[in-house]
Amino acid sequence: MQLDQLKRASQKPNVLEITSEEPGAGKTHLLFLLAAIAVLPKSHSGVILNGMHSTIVVVDADNRFCVQRLTQIMRHYIEQQCKNHQDNMPVATVDSHSPHLDEATTSHLISASLQHIHIFRPQSLSSLLTTLTTLQNYLLTSTAHHSSTRRLHSILLDSATAFYWNHRAASETTNLSEPAPQPQPTYNHLVHTLRSLAQLFSCPVIATTSPPFATSASTSSSTAIAIGGRGTGIGLSAPPAIRRHFMPHSWSAFVTVRLHVARVAIPRFALGLSVEEALREKEERQREVEKGMFVVVTDDGSGGFRFSICGEGVEVE
Repeated sequence: MQLDQLKRASQKPNVLEITSEEPGAGKTHLLFLLAAIAVLPKSHSGVILNGMHSTIVVVDADNRFCVQRLTQIMRHYIEQQCKNHQDNMPVATVDSHSPHLDEATTSHLISASLQHIHIFRPQSLSSLLTTLTTLQNYLLTSTAHHSSTRRLHSILLDSATAFYWNHRAASETTNLSEPAPQPQPTYNHLVHTLRSLAQLFSCPVIATTSPPFATSASTSSSTAIAIGGRGTGIGLSAPPAIRRHFMPHSWSAFVTVRLHVARVAIPRFALGLSVEEALREKEERQREVEKGMFVVVTDDGSGGFRFSICGEGVEVE
């Protein structure tokens, strides 16, 4: 047992940071989809759902994790998996007796799966740390919840910057005045606590972050990223000091993978277009906008994927 504990303590946990230059880039919707997949079963009533049959902890520091929206996304995901399941079946076997999930079964499945999503809403950095500190006892107490037989898939923190700017301003004010009567919580404490939980439960930490502000310079130029054979223009040209280093060094060193999320940019009208061509292209552009397309790229721009957000849910290409 001691050897296992030492081995676990020596391993660096997987920490995924999802960041964007501007708000409304789809970060929280990615967390919705991750949570849905984490708690749904691998299959149900003969339909392959590709769920992880796990439990998940959501620390909703930004107060944006809407259960109603999550339910919509789960329902849409289940419908898409049912469709994929039927599309992959041999034509001769696709009939009225093919495996499917009716409305009542889907609603019951969603309700049962939601019991394994544990949402906490701290109101300050201090309460965030208190929440995380008590998380171990909560999860390991079988009578406190319905997830005692499931493994912890991940800890979602939305967002890691929710209290950062207020904390930073308060720290600077404290430095100019009398010393604080007791030690104040810091992001070093946050990193240490998250690392301990990730090692204890052998699960990743997935956190969103947002920069302090978005400038016109951050979207003044764009980079073409080829994803799935298609070129996508995205604005990721903000200065590295803003993109990567607005968080404390302890947090930056904690993160193992950083993903940038942005809306898919619609190219400008080409020079020399006629009025008729511009009107036709305008309609095509509007259809692209209505698709709600977003792109995710790795920190070095070497890879990524696209996803869309619509009223029904989230779809990854």
